[in-house]
Amino acid sequence: MPSDLDDYVETHWIDHDLLRNNEFQSFIIDRAKKLLNAIEQATSRTVSGKDSDEVRQAFGDALT
Repeated sequence: MPSDLDDYVETHWIDHDLLRNNEFQSFIIDRAKKLLNAIEQATSRTVSGKDSDEVRQAFGDALT
């Protein structure tokens, strides 16, 4: 069932709507933000540079 697949990919910090709608850039930014958030929670530290010029150039947006 599609809902089962949606639930599965969500466990990997993947937004199934962005994936299905071929919104690749938004998908990459959303997933990067989710992964960085998970890293920050696991380490109890802030990841620096998420809004740097280099990140904005690479992703087209800040990852905050």
